[in-house]
Amino acid sequence: MFTVDFQNLYSNISVQDALELLKRLFFKYQNVIPNAHLIIELMEVVLNSAIMKFQKVFYRQILGIVMGTNLAPILANIYMAMLEEKLIIICKNKNIK
Repeated sequence: MFTVDFQNLYSNISVQDALELLKRLFFKYQNVIPNAHLIIELMEVVLNSAIMKFQKVFYRQILGIVMGTNLAPILANIYMAMLEEKLIIICKNKNIK
């Protein structure tokens, strides 16, 4: 067993990668998640339209997920869980325990 600590997790998660992982997850469980297509579209709007203000100047964030949105912690948790799932499969295939 091991633990991992990430620095700057939100800003290091690619928005496009996160959206692709979420699409796979949502469509895997689309019979349980009503309106999966609409939810994905809304998440794309939130993640691709991130505007922030610093010293009276507005900026559009182009790398990573903006901290402070309600979506950020949920998305980071799902993203990391799906990466963990991939790692487990790789370890099993290589007989690593």
